[in-house]
Amino acid sequence: VAESPLFENLHARHGDDFPEQVRAVLREALATGDTNAERVAALFSMHPRTFSRRLSAYGVGYQQLADEIRFDIARQMLNDSDLEVGDIAQMLHYADARSFIRAFRRWSNATPARWRANQKILRRSSVARRVRVPVAEDRPPDVVVGDELAERRLSHLGFGHWLCSRVL
Repeated sequence: VAESPLFENLHARHGDDFPEQVRAVLREALATGDTNAERVAALFSMHPRTFSRRLSAYGVGYQQLADEIRFDIARQMLNDSDLEVGDIAQMLHYADARSFIRAFRRWSNATPARWRANQKILRRSSVARRVRVPVAEDRPPDVVVGDELAERRLSHLGFGHWLCSRVL
């Protein structure tokens, strides 16, 4: 791996896990917008074909790793900020918001706005779980707390039990 501040301790942090090393480099490279596969291969002092073969030996491809990193960063931005979808698309170097929305939907089966709304519901639900009240045997069926409440809200939004079981 080339000598630069980006690569300091890369081997120490990720050992011989080449895909993890590439993920770390991609996360940094995405900040500068320089995620071209040939450029990243050059950072590892490899020919692009060698770089591709080495990733293939681990059962992953460059685009798959790049998409994983973009999806991780997108979820973090959606979850931890009130940035507009267009701003997030620009920060992740998409041509426009529509391209980002299509990619995000491919990754999560939800638009960024819907995903963000569901995360807010889940966060409120986790607060409800922490302050659970004892439930009487004879409580009305429309009074729900905790996970059941989140599940009903997500079901209403079209996400159902699948998302609850995956995210929680």
